[in-house]
Amino acid sequence: MKKIYSANSFKNADMRYDGIKLMEKAAKGILSALVPNIKGGNLTILCGVGNNGGDGWAVACFLEYENVTVIYTGEPKTKEALFYKNKYKGKSIHIDEKESFEKIRASETILDCIFGIG
Repeated sequence: MKKIYSANSFKNADMRYDGIKLMEKAAKGILSALVPNIKGGNLTILCGVGNNGGDGWAVACFLEYENVTVIYTGEPKTKEALFYKNKYKGKSIHIDEKESFEKIRASETILDCIFGIG
């Protein structure tokens, strides 16, 4: 029998860990799958306002590519996501800016960090 986990069970499990460290661990897991598949083109990371968006900001912090842009839907609503947004020093664009859609169209790789378990 295959066990199915609820969003609530994941939230309860997440509460047992330091949020910033958990986000760092998630980002490093994402990077291990992402980096081998980046062939040099533009990478766009789409970040929402929650912790899933925070994972995206953390990924951006750990990447050292000139061709990385974060497009965000709004200001982070969690302290962990805000921590990584403030730490990120690369290019970021709010989704409402015309340039954001041009950037998405020109991207070779898009990492979706908008929707999570919330």
